[in-house]
Amino acid sequence: MLKENICRLIDSKKHEFIDLSDRIWDHPEIGLEEFYSAEAIMEVLKKEGFQVESGLSKIDTAFKGTWGEGHPIIGFLGEYDALAGMSQKALSLEKEPLEEGCPGHGCGHNLLGAGALAAAVALKDHMEEEKIPGTVVYFGCPAEETASCKTIMAREGDFNICDLVVTWHPADNTYVVTDSCLSDCMMLFKFKGISSHAAAAPHLGRSALDAAELFNVGVQYLREHIPDGCRIQYAYLDVGGQAPNVVQSRASLYYDFRAPKVSMVRELRPRIIRVAEGAAHMTETEMECEVTSAMSDYAPNLTLSKIMGEAMQELGSIGFSPEAHALADAMTKTLSEGDIKESTSLMNLYVRPAEVAERAKYNLQEVPLPYVETHRCEPSSTDVGDVSYVAPTAQCYVTTETFGTQLHSWQAVSQGKSAIAHEGMIYAAKVMALTAAKVLEDPEVLKAIREEHEANIPEYDCPLPEGVEPRVIK
Repeated sequence: MLKENICRLIDSKKHEFIDLSDRIWDHPEIGLEEFYSAEAIMEVLKKEGFQVESGLSKIDTAFKGTWGEGHPIIGFLGEYDALAGMSQKALSLEKEPLEEGCPGHGCGHNLLGAGALAAAVALKDHMEEEKIPGTVVYFGCPAEETASCKTIMAREGDFNICDLVVTWHPADNTYVVTDSCLSDCMMLFKFKGISSHAAAAPHLGRSALDAAELFNVGVQYLREHIPDGCRIQYAYLDVGGQAPNVVQSRASLYYDFRAPKVSMVRELRPRIIRVAEGAAHMTETEMECEVTSAMSDYAPNLTLSKIMGEAMQELGSIGFSPEAHALADAMTKTLSEGDIKESTSLMNLYVRPAEVAERAKYNLQEVPLPYVETHRCEPSSTDVGDVSYVAPTAQCYVTTETFGTQLHSWQAVSQGKSAIAHEGMIYAAKVMALTAAKVLEDPEVLKAIREEHEANIPEYDCPLPEGVEPRVIK
């Protein structure tokens, strides 16, 4: 009865949320610039009876919508930022930008934001009908791709009110996430030297470019002495100019380093800074650095995740339409063997080899993978991790793309307004709303969720230093 009621409530309004998702896809905005998308979601929240507060944590495009009163307080996370340079025509079977160099929804956040909203509204409607006490909160979370705004929102206490949080992400398969992921920190390093004529008076110059290069060499030697699972990458932002006969007076680099736990990132950060300071000493230049963004590792609440797995198995197959299957059959031809292999390898964590081979035959993964506690660390990062340190959190991936489609690809953008995307998004909303409704039915489950969180999660210590504001490095 509970499943049927949740499905009825979502299906009765699904076209509203599909339209919202498509409108966000039509107006792709990079992080911290999602003014159209944020306003579109807030309009629906107001229409559905939520009290809306914008400008959370002093971020213009962050907001929350609240309905109800008292505990339990259930949070839903929505994202809506696009990716720079990912413009692509919808439903095209070739790389075909709508407008060269413009943003596009290559990670499905148009679906993520609208799908989480559909779940929040359905849970509200269910609680109204059944006169169930409690509070539903939809969090509008900007700039996941670039500025990790959930980290700042967590630091500022926006999620502290929640008894539990549920969320999802578009993907090419359907399962509950029980993996952790890497904590992440991004830093900007700037070196300042003295310019001079490189041939006539090199002794008067102090090369910032030399300092940057020595910094990179030092980090290469540091790699031997860091824990397994850590990653360090860098990119030059400024090499001081293009004239080789000038001693370069400026250089800057952008560093990204990750580790399985946020505590390890905290230990790694001062070591990298010391290498940069050493490079500045060697070259008699000046160095300044700043943290631009950071994220904690994701710590899934397994009690809540198991309930999400039960909800997913109750709902069963997504049941894609013939239209969705036809697009998947055509889109598959644009994918490489490597794309398919990458997606197939994931299923080895969830089902036996024979079933992997059987499932991999299908271009659309309609049947959810079984609930399995994998206990591995994914080599990726998300600011959902910071939320999971503050409140018990569960998330799932749901099929919104042809099997083998990789996120941040033109194929992902192309499918963002398709029947595959729409039908998968509505299914994801049902999974999230049903998960939350199941918790509301059993106070003992809520107690167990909280006890697990308190036993396993240390007191939250944000990886971002005080005073760091959201920004995008271009």
